Amino acid sequence: MKVLVVIGCLAYGLYQSDIWAASFSEQREQYNDCVLQYVSPAEEPAAITWLLNACRELYLDNILLTDKDKDYYQCLLDFMSKSSRLEATLSIKQACQDRYRSFLR
Repeated sequence: MKVLVVIGCLAYGLYQSDIWAASFSEQREQYNDCVLQYVSPAEEPAAITWLLNACRELYLDNILLTDKDKDYYQCLLDFMSKSSRLEATLSIKQACQDRYRSFLR
């Protein structure tokens, strides 16, 4: 009986790892799509850094993101990818932060 329990636990673990692998593969694909859509047109180096971070946060490291966090990162993606000057990039970041993040965050 103990052998069956151990085999069952191992089988369940393998099943879960397949689900996790499929989920990670899907998340990685969404991340890559985000990079191609939003980072590729960006010209300003700081914008590229923040856009890559936004893609990573939204599609790879999103377990603890609140709705406000998601909205903040989407705001960066929506407006910053067209920025070609540092001044505009910083203004966009500040506007998104003011709109979607609290003072403490």
